[in-house]
Amino acid sequence: MNEFNKKPARKQPENSGEEVRFTSGYSEERLSFAGPKGTDTPRPLQENRGENRPESPSVLPALPNDADNPDHPDDADRSPLPGRIRSMRSIAPDYARYPYSKNLHFYRQGKWMEDYEEESFEYHGRFLRYFPTYQTMNNDQLRGYFAWRTAVRRHLPALAAAAGPEGALSDADIRTAADSLPEVSALFDPDRNLSFLYLWIYELISGIGAADAEGFLYLRIADALAGRRDSRLHGHLRRWTADYVIYCGLDRSLALPYFHTDLDEALETTGRYEKSLAEDDDPGTNCGGEVFPDFSDVHPVFAALNTLSKTDLTRSPLYRQQAEDVERAAVHVYRTVCLFYRKNGKPMLLEQSFGGKGIYPYRMFDAAVFYDYRHYKDYTYEVDRSHVFHCTNGFWRCEKYLISDEKSRTIGMLFHETDRILRIRLGFGRPLKPQMHSSVMASIVSDAVDEYLAQKREALRPKVHIDPARLASIRSDAAKTRDRLITEAETEWEPSPSVNRASAEAEKPQIEPQNEPSVPASESAENAESAERAGNAAALEPRSGPLTDDQAAFLRLLLSGSSFQDFVSSRHLTLSIFIDEINEALYDEIGDTVIDTSGGGPELIEDYRPDLEAILSRQVLPAFPSDAR
Repeated sequence: MNEFNKKPARKQPENSGEEVRFTSGYSEERLSFAGPKGTDTPRPLQENRGENRPESPSVLPALPNDADNPDHPDDADRSPLPGRIRSMRSIAPDYARYPYSKNLHFYRQGKWMEDYEEESFEYHGRFLRYFPTYQTMNNDQLRGYFAWRTAVRRHLPALAAAAGPEGALSDADIRTAADSLPEVSALFDPDRNLSFLYLWIYELISGIGAADAEGFLYLRIADALAGRRDSRLHGHLRRWTADYVIYCGLDRSLALPYFHTDLDEALETTGRYEKSLAEDDDPGTNCGGEVFPDFSDVHPVFAALNTLSKTDLTRSPLYRQQAEDVERAAVHVYRTVCLFYRKNGKPMLLEQSFGGKGIYPYRMFDAAVFYDYRHYKDYTYEVDRSHVFHCTNGFWRCEKYLISDEKSRTIGMLFHETDRILRIRLGFGRPLKPQMHSSVMASIVSDAVDEYLAQKREALRPKVHIDPARLASIRSDAAKTRDRLITEAETEWEPSPSVNRASAEAEKPQIEPQNEPSVPASESAENAESAERAGNAAALEPRSGPLTDDQAAFLRLLLSGSSFQDFVSSRHLTLSIFIDEINEALYDEIGDTVIDTSGGGPELIEDYRPDLEAILSRQVLPAFPSDAR
């Protein structure tokens, strides 16, 4: 655990003359005494008594001087502070005595300065601070912040209009509108104004300077203009914007883009399927209570499992040709493994992969300076069925799966093994390499695939259905037909058995033996000679791997860590399409994606480096370079 997340031991401040010494548990700081001269002890604010103050960070900021000494020591030669800022300083004069009221003091000071504008001050410095608040700034920095905020607020109406109603437009539309305003790009530059941006965002989530809907729009604008240039700020803004929608009770459609909705829906679908397995009295049945269920019942379960799996079975060549077989086999394997765990008293796969669904503590606006100014007594907000937030007397909880933002490697290994066994049983393509380390689990998967194929053969066998209720009517109709066809003369004449045998022999068809066409000797020798020439040509053909020459050369560059830009540009290749083609070509050999592009550029997955080196060692280079065309 990060030491700054630890809760320090509370100790009483020690008064020594005109200094207050406070020991935070990690360090000792001497803070200038904020009370009137000649006072031995700080005076607590009367308004703060009895209020429920949230915890503050354990590292104490330096305390600026208050109304009796309005100018910060670093600003001794500056002009006096405006009266509004002087009054704000006096709101929290005894911060040393009440260090854990930082968030409350920030909220009260922010509300006091909510509509303040600084017109005549130009700040040329640079302010950088973790968890910035008004108290952490000297006078120049404070006036510089309010001048910056005033300039930002002038441009917000135009930017909010560009974002559309409730932020309906994309971040690209907001950036396009900002490009027409030259000052906006400099104001939202995180390299220069990062701490100012954080302080302004703290104000927005605390309801300072903006109504609920406006605050959401302004958070979107901050993310579109500044978050794209600072990845850490972007990560915080995504979390805080979702929390803002929940905290202010805005429409749930605004919160959905900030959650993994596809993953959440897949978790719910798989959870319902496992629940049906647990409640099924007959473990021999499958989806819908049938041994070989309808495909419409199987497909939704497979789609959910494939979403949760690290291995995407829809990219398998076998899936493209026999999708139904792959989906049915994968679901049957998952069901068999779940029942195996259930039989042995263990949780099913969903809980093993993602943890159980429960109610877990949740910290609203985590890693931000925030005071719970609403303090809900009893409040519930449902984003979707996988994320339901509850607040009771200011304590927040979230009803969700313990791990809901990562895909399952366990389900991925089951899918890979299913694909591998199916290829062997169906005689399709080249076999995949096994990745499952557990021999017990590999045996279960193999037996489950065999069981599915047996069920399929049984389901495809023609079935004869006899309706006993119709047998009586059939007999009656046959009797009537017989009575009409038999005449009186035919009933009187009965031929002898010898006549019957003679007529039967006469009616037998005469089958003449058919001779197979003979092949001339000259033609047979010609065929043998052509077959021999074909065999010699195949023997002389150079060995080749699954990759083209360009693909092999590109992989060698990645393996050696060399630059590939000149290679790509000289061959006029589209990098993303080229990488997809390499992953596709190697899927039969490796069974997974070998080049990852999620980080922005192509990166080899190190687990498959030995396999790639082995494949490239079998890849024979052509007699002429591929670019000598």
